[in-house]
Amino acid sequence: MLGTLTARLNKSIFVKNVVLLAGGTAASQIIVSLSSPVVTRLYTPADYGVFTVFTAAVGIIGQLSTLRYSVPIALADNEELADNLLRLCFLITLSLSVLFGAVVFLFGDFVATKLSVLEAKRYFWLFPVCLLGTGFYETLSGWAVRRKDFKTIARTKLSQGASSSLVKMCLGWLGVRPLGLLLGLLVSQAAGSGSLFLRLAKEKASLLRRISWSGVANAAKRYYAFPLLQAPSRLLLTLGVQLPAVVMASFYGAKAAGLFGLAHGMVNMPMNLMGVSVAQAYYAEIARYGKSRPDKILTLSISIIKNMFLLSIIPMGAIIIAGPWLFSFVFGAQWHDAGNYARSLSIMIVIRFISTPIMHCLDVLEKQSLQLSLNIIRVLFVLLIFKLCVHFGFSSRMAIHFYSIVFSLFYAFVIAIVFKFLFSMKHQPA
Repeated sequence: MLGTLTARLNKSIFVKNVVLLAGGTAASQIIVSLSSPVVTRLYTPADYGVFTVFTAAVGIIGQLSTLRYSVPIALADNEELADNLLRLCFLITLSLSVLFGAVVFLFGDFVATKLSVLEAKRYFWLFPVCLLGTGFYETLSGWAVRRKDFKTIARTKLSQGASSSLVKMCLGWLGVRPLGLLLGLLVSQAAGSGSLFLRLAKEKASLLRRISWSGVANAAKRYYAFPLLQAPSRLLLTLGVQLPAVVMASFYGAKAAGLFGLAHGMVNMPMNLMGVSVAQAYYAEIARYGKSRPDKILTLSISIIKNMFLLSIIPMGAIIIAGPWLFSFVFGAQWHDAGNYARSLSIMIVIRFISTPIMHCLDVLEKQSLQLSLNIIRVLFVLLIFKLCVHFGFSSRMAIHFYSIVFSLFYAFVIAIVFKFLFSMKHQPA
């Protein structure tokens, strides 16, 4: 009876963590959703196109902000090792921000010309600032996950949504376009870091005053696979998601990129209400099991997939049935075509939504090489799809349609690979 009670308690704690994180994320997304009809009437699709390209670039660059050393903070065997990982992440973020600022200053015009995104080049100076904010938040969130302080993480999600929406609306009303959108993104990257940092400073006042360089070096060496294999893998993973926006802007113009950006963001938003929060709590749980208990990870993964699929049916159905009408009514007539894009993207985003937490299995089981291979294939697919669509003269809508079909199959294939791997480990002799 005691064992059964403990098992139920552990399950309820996991569910509580999911609900807590989902609540913060949901509140943030609701604020963003409520402000979106105002934002889309203050900015044009072309403005949104610049914002989409900028968001994609920040998302890609942000994956390098800590070289993925923030991930093993939750996995560290002891507090001293976790503290040295924190120090290492802060040092990496500061160094890379300065380095990237120099790169933007020297080569920004060249990059903007090659990618045909001249409208965005005047705002490139924001990239290193966003990198700094992203790295600090990622590091502090990793520490909060280690402490299972999901309540504070949930609060930061709320502050990110509220502050970002307020900045976008105020600056849009003042006519600061498209810079208002970009500054809203910057605020969302950094908001919440303050409260997490204050908690860290209170509990570990000597963290940055007493730095053992040998300890930091040992922490870097202990988890060398994360920057060596996972950082490139994560970069490629993000490229697979964000690259279509950059390619759309390069091949079809800023307006098409803006329509795609709104469609992708709005279809993805209800998925994110639960997806990111479930993934964080799921990762914290399977990190506790480690690779010695693939059976536990497998059972939890099956449950997660079933429930996430059920959650996605209603929003997916609504977009497929009435996407163009909904977008015109909610966001304005100029966004009608974004509803057609949303129709094409909806099924793919549902399958990606289901696969997102499952991919964390590869982190815990230290199969970074498999992640790297999958993500290389993914980026190649993105480039190939859009290149072929442009070559054969397909419209931007048709290109998005082909993209969605191919990647629906890809994400389903990834889920199958992870489960096959877990099943094989489960049946290996001890």
